[in-house]
Amino acid sequence: WMVNRDGLMIGTISGEYQALGTNDAPITADNISLKRRTSYGSSTVPPKLVGNAILFVTRSGRQVREFVEDPNTLEGFVAPDLLLLARHLTERSSEAGTDPTIVDMDYQREPDSRLWCVRSDGVLLCCTYLRDQNIVAWSRIVTEGSFESVCVIPHPDGNRDQVWVLVRRTINGQTKRFVEYFDDAGLNYQNTNVDCAFTCDQAVASCVIYGLSHLECARVSIVGDGSYFGDQYVIGGNVTLDSCVDKVEIGLPYESVLVTMRPEVATQTGSSQPSKMRWLSLVVRVLRTIGLTAGTEQSIQVVPWRTTCDLMDCSPSLYTGERDLAKLGWDCSRVTLRQTLPLPSTIL
Repeated sequence: WMVNRDGLMIGTISGEYQALGTNDAPITADNISLKRRTSYGSSTVPPKLVGNAILFVTRSGRQVREFVEDPNTLEGFVAPDLLLLARHLTERSSEAGTDPTIVDMDYQREPDSRLWCVRSDGVLLCCTYLRDQNIVAWSRIVTEGSFESVCVIPHPDGNRDQVWVLVRRTINGQTKRFVEYFDDAGLNYQNTNVDCAFTCDQAVASCVIYGLSHLECARVSIVGDGSYFGDQYVIGGNVTLDSCVDKVEIGLPYESVLVTMRPEVATQTGSSQPSKMRWLSLVVRVLRTIGLTAGTEQSIQVVPWRTTCDLMDCSPSLYTGERDLAKLGWDCSRVTLRQTLPLPSTIL
């Protein structure tokens, strides 16, 4: 690969180079100075220029490195591994398998700085990348099927970026490919919370929803007018609801899971890592959330968002604030927060 930054930055299978013209003159066939800056080696996945850094995939396909200038080193450049603390994301899940590699990558600037990477096994990786804040946070996205490609383009509104993916799915016994985008302007909530979604804002409320032939025989989750209507199988390209709705979102369900790392608590006997711990009280702070469960291996609790003050026969309101969970039992002290419904959850 080649990227224009302080001259011409070049990635090859053996290392990363910087090409400059002598005396600040343009690069020509007989006026070029080529210097090796790092020697990690690059893959054929196109790199991304983010600020002053070039993010590239190494030739093994299992590392994403940050190629950036550093005057404190002999070569003047460094390329630390962004997956150093998330190495499991490019390791095989079983002894019989192979190590997945990164085969495609793109970068989203607005509204959030995120690096999107497609693995060879169809899993999509997302890295929240805020180098000025020293934040490099990875997550893993799994869908019913396999991601094959990712691309970031300007949103039609012009005020943010939009992430598009190519997904291979098996629907009704047939292999199909879908071009989908991550919707951050849902009908019922800020985001659409189902995959391969069908959305409709009807002028007249209806109980029978048509137009689902692309999901024939698939199990889908249904959200109508902000309420969860359970899961159904699509038969004949439609589903039937218990009550009529105006705004409906129907698509493939998924779960969102967050597991915290084990905390280190200072003790008189040394490290607390091998010890069992008991949570006396756990505080979860959320933003515009409903339907979340939280707890430990010993105790899972449904965080009660709805109260007797909420009106009946309407969708519940989203909750922002803190919830206290008590008596979660003795265990390894890891906390699991899980959203199994097609409803919004943001954990602060």
